[in-house]
Amino acid sequence: MKKLLWMGLLLILSVSCCGFSSCHGPQYEEAERDAMEEAGRKQMQAWLDEHIEGAGVISAEAYIEMYPSGPYYTG
Repeated sequence: MKKLLWMGLLLILSVSCCGFSSCHGPQYEEAERDAMEEAGRKQMQAWLDEHIEGAGVISAEAYIEMYPSGPYYTG
């Protein structure tokens, strides 16, 4: 029973430490996000025009993927 209690406390502590730490890398500005989304939309539309005639891009979103070694920006 004590082991289960300690594991629960350790879990709560680890979640709270990760949630309040500064491990969320730098964010980008809204204008940068819009530029990344537009560039991605153009690249995808070019690929579609080349491979699937008549297809169109419906939406594009820019986001940040976090890896253990640091933040990498993707679009």
